[in-house]
Amino acid sequence: MTIWKGGGGDDILIGGSGIDRIDGGLGNDYLIGQEGNDVLLDGAGTNTLQGGTGNDIYAVQSIADTVFEFADEGIDEVQTFLGRYALPANVENLVFVGSADHTGIGTAHSNRLIGGAGNDYLVGGDGNDVLIDGQGLNTLQGGRGNDIYAVQSRDDTIVEFANEGTDQIQTFLAQYELRSHVEDLIFVGHTAHTGVGTSEDNRLTGASYNDHLTGGGGADIFDYRNAVNGYDVITDFDAADASSGHDQIDLTGRGLNFDDLTIKAQGAGTMVSFGGDTISLLNVGITSVNGADFLFG
Repeated sequence: MTIWKGGGGDDILIGGSGIDRIDGGLGNDYLIGQEGNDVLLDGAGTNTLQGGTGNDIYAVQSIADTVFEFADEGIDEVQTFLGRYALPANVENLVFVGSADHTGIGTAHSNRLIGGAGNDYLVGGDGNDVLIDGQGLNTLQGGRGNDIYAVQSRDDTIVEFANEGTDQIQTFLAQYELRSHVEDLIFVGHTAHTGVGTSEDNRLTGASYNDHLTGGGGADIFDYRNAVNGYDVITDFDAADASSGHDQIDLTGRGLNFDDLTIKAQGAGTMVSFGGDTISLLNVGITSVNGADFLFG
């Protein structure tokens, strides 16, 4: 890495074809990274930062700075402690640092927005965005596109409107209930989870432990495409083939068909086993379970 540092005046610093670290220092500076994965630090003053090609990082201290990127020049990132920051065009990622409250706004493209230690408001805009809450009590709004929310707190507010894409929550929380207009819930980690869907069509994916899943209304899919080796309970599985809310268990990619499943009556419900996985379908009679309740392939 080549290190470049400006002085007390207005500097123009131009990096080379490798990895550069360019610090403007005092004054109103113009920093140009050119090729390579560069780090540009604005320093004091009103600055213009242009990373060039490569995956560049901009450390921004002033809202008056101009960050300049052309399309298809890499995956670029702004890191800042500013209270409010809107990503400039062709910069993909925004990371807030520090303990203050932040408002971060994405672009019309696909962005990754990461909150800090405060109470943050992250807005993805258009595109398929990833919003990561950080600490604090946060509000996450993906906007249009197929967005992913990485959620650490049940107290976070998720804002999605109808017809804005197929959106997904990923969380290690022990219990989570999907918010309106968010379709998919994926649990990660190695503890037991309780997941609840909405009145819409949802896809619920447990983790590698014993999960308790409730689809809610709608035609829901319970995702078992990957082996979890657990004992799960589905509380409201709708096995009625003609129902508009007919639910299904997704086993695609497992190399299974209906004859490979072990299906047994379990009180008023039905137990389905395959590989190391077992699912208890509460209040579903064994005669109601057939191949239409599963997705194979």
